[in-house]
Amino acid sequence: MKIYDRVKIKKTGVTGIIVDIRHTSGAVYTVEGDAKDTSGGYPLFDCKQDDLEILI
Repeated sequence: MKIYDRVKIKKTGVTGIIVDIRHTSGAVYTVEGDAKDTSGGYPLFDCKQDDLEILI
């Protein structure tokens, strides 16, 4: 997986785009959700690779 890949978080079904990848203790992917939250911003989710599914 790489930056700007479209993904789905398997556990929640939330879709979004990978906006950051950290390699501190294994790869952690930051996903920006597609839908705005109640504050009007796009939520960020930290996920491991096994938590994500690539969308085509």
